[in-house]
Amino acid sequence: MVLEDISYLTNIEPILQNNCYGCHSMANSVNGGEHVLEGYTELKKFVDQEKLLGVIRYEDGFSQMPPFGMLSATQIETIEVWIEEGALDN
Repeated sequence: MVLEDISYLTNIEPILQNNCYGCHSMANSVNGGEHVLEGYTELKKFVDQEKLLGVIRYEDGFSQMPPFGMLSATQIETIEVWIEEGALDN
């Protein structure tokens, strides 16, 4: 699958809404707000710290998220391409 021109609003936010916001939204953070992924600004912090990909890829040294099972290969690839394209707020 060739992915390009990935949009935060159209492509990334729906993945997060369906898989992450249950625990990592401003209203539902299980970590007292420390790991909020809701909203571009909050998510970008984890992108800039190079944590987001490690977590969703289940890489050694990172928490495995989501804990109920990995995102699909297509979802992970979509996030990877978005980050490679500059992780734009678009």
